[in-house]
Amino acid sequence: MLPPVTTYQFWVPEYQRAYVWENEHLHGLWRDLGDLYRDPNSNRVHFLGIVLQKVTSSASNPTTKKELIDGQQRVTTILLLLAAIRDHLAETASPPRKLKFNIDPLFYVRDSVDTNQATKIPVLKLQRADHKELECAALGQWRKQFGSRKQWGKILRAYEYFRYCLWVGSGSFDEVQAYALPTPKAAELEKFPSPEEFWAHRRSQDQLPKPKSDIDGARLQSIVRSRLRFLCVTLDGNDEDPVVVFDSVNGKRMEFSQWDHAKTYFFRRIGDANPAVYRHWESLEDRIARFAKQAGAGRRIGPALGEDLLYNFLIAEARADGERANKQRSAVQLRRLLLRLHNEREPASAELAAFLQERFYVGAEAFLFLLGESERFESQHHRPLPDDIVRQLKQIQAFSSGPPDPAMIAGLVAWKSEAVNDSALRGLLRAVEVFLARHFLSGREFSPLRSRFMQLLASSNKHAGDESKRIEVLRSELLKASASDQDIRQYHCVNRSGIYEPADAARIAAVFRGIERLRSGEASHPIPHGKGKSEFEVEHIFPQSCVPEPNKEWAKDLAAWKRDGQVSEYQRRCHCLGNLAMLAGYANQSARNLGFERKKLALGKSGKVQGKRGKLPTVLLETSQDVLGLDEWTPEAIDARTDALIKDALKHWKG
Repeated sequence: MLPPVTTYQFWVPEYQRAYVWENEHLHGLWRDLGDLYRDPNSNRVHFLGIVLQKVTSSASNPTTKKELIDGQQRVTTILLLLAAIRDHLAETASPPRKLKFNIDPLFYVRDSVDTNQATKIPVLKLQRADHKELECAALGQWRKQFGSRKQWGKILRAYEYFRYCLWVGSGSFDEVQAYALPTPKAAELEKFPSPEEFWAHRRSQDQLPKPKSDIDGARLQSIVRSRLRFLCVTLDGNDEDPVVVFDSVNGKRMEFSQWDHAKTYFFRRIGDANPAVYRHWESLEDRIARFAKQAGAGRRIGPALGEDLLYNFLIAEARADGERANKQRSAVQLRRLLLRLHNEREPASAELAAFLQERFYVGAEAFLFLLGESERFESQHHRPLPDDIVRQLKQIQAFSSGPPDPAMIAGLVAWKSEAVNDSALRGLLRAVEVFLARHFLSGREFSPLRSRFMQLLASSNKHAGDESKRIEVLRSELLKASASDQDIRQYHCVNRSGIYEPADAARIAAVFRGIERLRSGEASHPIPHGKGKSEFEVEHIFPQSCVPEPNKEWAKDLAAWKRDGQVSEYQRRCHCLGNLAMLAGYANQSARNLGFERKKLALGKSGKVQGKRGKLPTVLLETSQDVLGLDEWTPEAIDARTDALIKDALKHWKG
């Protein structure tokens, strides 16, 4: 640990990488602190790993310098954490306490010759790019820099992360996922001069977590100083050059993943008693590796895929009396799950083998099926998953890929074992779709969605052991937790809020797909979303390119309708649901900026659209027909169509 006053200066040479910790790494440390914080009477310490250093002091520089060969990320993070706690304590004191940063013992060392005077020798000297930000965080300049937050590097963002967790309070220790810190808009920076005021404003709008209880900063500071441990290894003059040692340490480091830890736990205990179980594990590993290589890039691939499988499985299997899943502790939590299943008794070899065969491998099959590694999912008697259920799964993933996976895994595992029938699985997936559709249509953020699914699964898992009851309770809880009709109408039909952003295009398509199904029944068009010729893209009827200046065609239309003075009204409704439609990919490019009459032709009034190679057939969707009978596209027409589409959406996704 870094003592409050020391004759050592730690420094990081330029050949090392810069500070790289992200929020997920910071949050892992924060949750570890939470475990110590909840156990104040224990003397238990938390080991942070090895710090490799070399003393580099000389006669010309009497202050002892220690070159950090390995440990820069952790030591820097601890210093930032201590600075955040120190500043939080000073600013929340009554009255607020002023700090003397020019002699702050947290950041400056005392000269080993003149011990009575604090000098400008920082306790930690980073590379040039990072050290400026470290000084900013350590010397109380954070608030002055908040207006330029977009230009911050990882050092200041790490400091901000800890300040945010301290502001949230003790509930931050319970969050499984790292926080995605809110980004202030220019107007908010002007209106709310301090980060806390900005955060409080966002909290008042239900966009940030509600506080549970404050954190005792003094106790947390004591925990950081006294109960976190490094093992320090110091090189002497007979050892290799630090650059060589650094390359050797980083080149040979092969840290165990949670997947590796889980594998070791199972097969040290199962041994050679059941080789088929081990072969199944190896086959699963091979499938994961092949899929990662084939996918190349994208969501949840590569070495982390096994970690993601463990994590999602733990969420799906969560017990109401157990802790929430944590990706950095999944192997430990898997063992705790097994202990709970066996009344706190270490399971025998045969019991572990049965768990793998009957639960874990089935959950892995479901996970890989959802990910797209396999195109087929069968029951234990080799009956394939019905096509309509496969379509349900794809519709769910159009709304959100990732957070709802554990709920779908729970349903698929129960279906595969034939503990529930097709109808029960349809009911669960329908509830997941309703929950997600209403969540989106009410304008709610998707970022904390995984935690919400954890809560719902934990509630349903009170009935663990009775799969049918468990799935039914989960279905019921999802429907009860869905956004209300009033929230959705308020967001769309009262506020006239826009819901379209490029990243939300797949969700918009899912909304139109659902409304189309309500209006056309079983024979409705599937409206596949994408950029292919046979796929559909989201189209703005009044083009977004016409804001703030309409093109020639739309300027002519607005003048004919005597609406040329209402461009701001069109602008306000440009991204409303009523101004959006689904248009076949081959027609979208040529129709993007057309005037209203030609836009109607593209949507299917004549069944043809003028393209570069002549007229091409279009698909006439029920969700577009309400546009085709209009002679004018006015703000009132957009509002009326928004109201009609939302009315049908509420019918289709009944809460």
